Amino acid sequence: MPRLVVFVEGKGDTKAVVRLVARLLDERKAFDGSLYLDDNPIRIGPIERVTGRKADEWLRKLKLARLRPDLGGVLLVLDGDRDTVEGRPFCSGSVAQLLAERARGAGAGTLFSVACVFAMREFESWLIGGIASLAGRTLPDGSAGVTPDATFPKDAEMIRGCKEWLAQHMKNGYNPTIHQLPLVNMLDLRMLRASGLRSFARLEHALDELVAAIRVANHVSTPMKQTSVRKEP
Repeated sequence: MPRLVVFVEGKGDTKAVVRLVARLLDERKAFDGSLYLDDNPIRIGPIERVTGRKADEWLRKLKLARLRPDLGGVLLVLDGDRDTVEGRPFCSGSVAQLLAERARGAGAGTLFSVACVFAMREFESWLIGGIASLAGRTLPDGSAGVTPDATFPKDAEMIRGCKEWLAQHMKNGYNPTIHQLPLVNMLDLRMLRASGLRSFARLEHALDELVAAIRVANHVSTPMKQTSVRKEP
């Protein structure tokens, strides 16, 4: 059965990102015998670990994923909280396209599929996007979670320091390693979707692309660079 491997940034993401992806795939009825979600993600660190002078590390990680049986696809999910990448102002779309194009050097688009996604600006922005479904609820271990008065800020994707925002809106503070997974489990995906976060919409679109490609083995490396067509006068 084709395997989907998730690439994540930090330690706290290893379970939470995979769980979020699993919930989204379950909504899409992707677990129908045509796709297997690998529960052992590959940590690659922040974007500078796979770009610039370390660009070869991106290919090395992809080749490492290829060692897993029946690799069908790779989903990369990183924080988009950098100001510059390779000396240019950070743009999530452009950097994702750059990584997708470079991934072809490891077989992406032919041997397996790749989709690159950036949370803007951090994974926690998606938790904030569904904050209404978390506010006032007790965590599974019985401790206090998000405060009842926490409300969704319309500039959630522009917040520098989403972890700090959550810490201010949780009675006992916020620890990614401890809190990410239970908050993802409690999150109402419909509320998150309704918040209109563009980076989350990109995640959902990326998963749709991956599922479609893996099911028929017509592999993609996405997002692709848009080519403009010049119209004759």
